[in-house]
Amino acid sequence: LPLGLIPISETAEADLSEIDIQGEKDRMFNTILETIMESSKERPLMLFIDDFQWADTGTIQLMFHVGRNIVNDRVMLCCAFRPEEMDTDSSGRPFTQIHKSIGRGTGHRRIMLERMSQNEISQIIKNIIGIKDVPEIFLNKLHEECEGNPFFVEEVLGSLMDERIIHRHSHIWDAGVDISAIRIPSTIKDSIHHRIARLDESSKKMLRYGSVAGDRFSFDVLKKATGMDEERLLDSLESLIEADIIQEVVDSEEEEFIFVHKLTRGVIYETMSKSRVRLMHKSIGEVIEKVYSGNLEPMIYDLARHFTIGKDFARSYKYSVMAGDKALRTMAFEDAVGHYNTAFRTVDLLKGTEGDWDEEKLKLAMKIGNIHYWMNVWSAAEKFYRTALRLSEKAGNKRAISKALIALAHSERSAGNYQAAEKRYEKAAEISKELDDAQSLAEIERGLGYVHWRKGENDDAVEHYNQSISLSMKAGDLSIMAKTFIELGNVYNQWGELEKSIEYYTKALVELEKLNEFSELARAYNNIGDSYLKMNKWDEAIENFDKCQEAAKKIGNQGHVAWANFNSAEALAYKGELDEAERRTDIALKICEAQDDKIGMYGVFKVKGVIYRIKKDWDRAVENFNKSVVILEMLDIPYDLGNTYFELGRTYEEMGESMAAISSYSMAKELFENVGAKGEAKNAADKIKLLESNS
Repeated sequence: LPLGLIPISETAEADLSEIDIQGEKDRMFNTILETIMESSKERPLMLFIDDFQWADTGTIQLMFHVGRNIVNDRVMLCCAFRPEEMDTDSSGRPFTQIHKSIGRGTGHRRIMLERMSQNEISQIIKNIIGIKDVPEIFLNKLHEECEGNPFFVEEVLGSLMDERIIHRHSHIWDAGVDISAIRIPSTIKDSIHHRIARLDESSKKMLRYGSVAGDRFSFDVLKKATGMDEERLLDSLESLIEADIIQEVVDSEEEEFIFVHKLTRGVIYETMSKSRVRLMHKSIGEVIEKVYSGNLEPMIYDLARHFTIGKDFARSYKYSVMAGDKALRTMAFEDAVGHYNTAFRTVDLLKGTEGDWDEEKLKLAMKIGNIHYWMNVWSAAEKFYRTALRLSEKAGNKRAISKALIALAHSERSAGNYQAAEKRYEKAAEISKELDDAQSLAEIERGLGYVHWRKGENDDAVEHYNQSISLSMKAGDLSIMAKTFIELGNVYNQWGELEKSIEYYTKALVELEKLNEFSELARAYNNIGDSYLKMNKWDEAIENFDKCQEAAKKIGNQGHVAWANFNSAEALAYKGELDEAERRTDIALKICEAQDDKIGMYGVFKVKGVIYRIKKDWDRAVENFNKSVVILEMLDIPYDLGNTYFELGRTYEEMGESMAAISSYSMAKELFENVGAKGEAKNAADKIKLLESNS
C-alpha cells in the first residue's frame, strides 16, 4: 500500500486523542492525488465516475480534493450523476448534502446533458435491435412518451422484447400488433414494474433476494438464501442476464452479479413489505456469516446493514462497532460516525441482556466525540463527551470521568468557550491528582496554558505550561512535552522575546525528531520562521518555512504547506522578490480555500496586503487587509487582529492618510495591550505619537 493508505491504527481501541486524524486523512488524500498527478506526467489521464449521486461522503470529499488540485495538470475528472434520482427522498444522501456547496472554487464545469432528439432515439433503437428502419409511428410514440431519456428507451425496448412484440433474436416486429395501440409506461419505474411482473416466480424470488443483498450478490449467498436448487437458480440467472436486468461481474474471483441499473434494484426493493424486507435482511446476514465464516472482514459493512435492518439487535451492535472501527482505520470518518451511532442507539435496545451496556455506551460516546473533535465539529463532540461524562459518573469510574472532562474541555476551548473549559480542566485536575495520573495532569496543564494564552493572560499561561513540562517529564510523555514547548514559545513570541521563543521551538524540534511527529515538526519550523520574520532576518525565516513545508509534505499536510508558503511570501516581499511572493500566496490561498482554513486565509490576505503596499497598489493593499480584519473579528483572535490593524496603519501612513493611520494604530495598540504584547503596543503608541506631532 502507498504510505498514505496505511491504516492509522492496528487496533480498534486506539486513543484518538493521540492521533492527528486530519493529518492522516490529508496524507491519504494527497497520496492518491500525487499518484494521479505523477501518472498524468507520462500521458494525459481521464478519470470517469458514474452514478456519483450514490457515492459515500469520503469518496465525494476525496474527488473534490482531487478536483481542486488538478487544475494545472493533464488530468480530467468527470463525474456523472442523475438529477432525476435526487428527489425529496434523497435528502439524506451525502451527495445531495454536499454537492451544492463543496464545488465552489474547484475550477469545475457542470454540463447538463440535454434530452435526446428523435433522430438520436432512432439510432439507439437501431443499435439495440439491429434493424435499419424503425416504424415512424413507433418512433414518434416512443420519443414523445420517453421524453428523450435513453435509459427509459432501453427499458421500454426490453419490455417489448419480453412481450415478444419485438423478437429478441430475430429483430422482427410482430406484424399482427397495432403499434399505435402499444402501451408505453408513463415513468421509468412503471416500465421496470411492467417488466418484472411478467417474469416467472423463480426469477422474481431471485431478484427480491438480490435487491436485499446489495449492490453485488454472489451465487452461493443466493442459493442458500432462496433455497433454490442450482439448476433452477442458474436458469433464472441466465434468463435475467439475457433480459439485461442483471449482469455477471467478469473480474470477480467469485460468481457474482449486479443489477444493470441501480434503479431496477430500488424498484424491486420498494415493492416488498417492511416485514418481508426485515426477515430477508436477517436471513441474508445469517447466510453471509456461514458462507464467509473464514474471512468476514470484507463483509463487515454488509453484515452491519443486514442485521440492523433485520432488527437482530445483538448482531447489529457487534457488526456496527466492527464497521465503525474498519471505517475509522481507513479514515472514512463520516462513515465511522454513522456506524458507531447505529451501535450507540442499539445499546438501549440490548439493556436487560447479558453484558455491561453502560460501559459499552461510554466507549462509543468517547469514540464518536473524538471523531467529531478531530473533524472540528465542536458542538457534536461536546454532546457525546457530556454523555460519556454522565455514564462515567454513574459508574463511579474516576479515570473515565477525568478523560471525559479533559476531552470536553478541549472541545469547549476549541469552540472559544474558555471559561467553561477552564472549569472542566480544574475539575479533571482534582481527580487526576487523586489518581496520581501525571500524564493526564500534563495534558490538563497544557490545556489551561492554552486557555490563558488565548485570553491574553500570558503570565498564567507560562505557569501552566511549565507545570505541563514538569509533569510530562515525570510521565515520560515526550509528545505532550514537545507540544508544550511549542505553545510556550508562542507566548514568548507574543511578548516580543523572540530569541527565547526560538529557544523553546528548538527544544520541541529535538523531541519531535525522535518521535517522527512531522505535523508538529512542521508547526515548530513554521513558528521559528515567524520569529525570524519579526526579527527582520528574512533568509533565516525563509529557510525555516521551507523546512516546515518539507516536513508537512512527508505526511501530505496541505494546511502546513499553505502556511509555509504565505509566511515565506512575506519574507520574500520584504526582500523585494515580489513576483515570487505573490505566486506563493496564490498557492496558499488555493489550499486554504479548499480546506476552509479561515485562519490561514487571514494570513494570506494579510501578506497580500503587504505585497501590494510595497508595490504601492494602495486599493488592493487596503482591500486585502480589510478581508483579513473581517476574518479575525469573526474568529476573535486579538493578537493577530492587532498585527493586521498595525499593517493597515502602515499602509494608510504611506498613503499620507494620517487620520486613518492613527485610527488603525490605536486599534492595534488597544488589542496588543489586552494580550500583554508590550513591545507591539509600544510600537503602535510610538507611531501614533509621531503622526500626531507631525499633524
